[in-house]
Amino acid sequence: MNGYTKLFGSIVASTIWREDNVTRIVWITMLAMKNKYGIVEASVPGLADLSRVSLDECKSALAKLSSPDEYSRTKEFEGRRIAECEGGFRVLNHETYRNKMSADERREYLRVKQREFREKKASKQPSNPPEITVTSLVFPFASEAFLTKWKLWETHRRALKKPKSWPVLFQEQLDWLKGYGEEVAMEILSVSIRNGYQGLFEPKAGNSNKPAPVTSVFNLTKIIEAKKLSASNLFNHHATETGLTTDWDDPAARDEYRAIKQEIKNLNSQIARMA
Repeated sequence: MNGYTKLFGSIVASTIWREDNVTRIVWITMLAMKNKYGIVEASVPGLADLSRVSLDECKSALAKLSSPDEYSRTKEFEGRRIAECEGGFRVLNHETYRNKMSADERREYLRVKQREFREKKASKQPSNPPEITVTSLVFPFASEAFLTKWKLWETHRRALKKPKSWPVLFQEQLDWLKGYGEEVAMEILSVSIRNGYQGLFEPKAGNSNKPAPVTSVFNLTKIIEAKKLSASNLFNHHATETGLTTDWDDPAARDEYRAIKQEIKNLNSQIARMA
């Protein structure tokens, strides 16, 4: 015996509920006893004992459950509920209700996960550190081109290893860039973004417009590894595979996952071009 079976509330509106008490008791007992394949492993006397009915009452109930039911909601098997099989009885509509139960459980699971995600997101909002914006840093150059380039660098750098303090790191970098002039500073930012560097580098000697080269394939590989980990965490927390489909409990997490996968694809293409 499995010890636990879900019972649909709609049973009270079925024709089985119009049967006598003995038949209903035997039927409920069989539902409680059936295994995951819908098999009730019991002899007639054994089933009678477990149902707390007499042998004759049990035989009568089994006859009714094995007979066609014109008004049954389940039209398969002409409304019959059980059939004899090797070792006991088979509950004929077991597969139908198991599939229905799985769908209901899946919907409930997604509903609970969506609620947990919203609650978790709401609880984290007050503790989030303030976003570093243009007004929180002292910029050496005020042109729109430089500010745009800096925001690209900031976004790129935040995707990599986290420092102890973002404001301290970014302000130190801005103060350092000031000494090179706006044009060279923008080129330094561009090269670091393009090659996936974690830091900013001095221009190469004899060529003030280009930073010193660094093993970029290694850095790009590290970035790809970090992004794969982020994508995996998003999938494990917000997605569930159901056959050939994937269900997401949050559309924003799904979109972020797809964006990260596209970034990984672009980075791999960049490495291929560098080979």
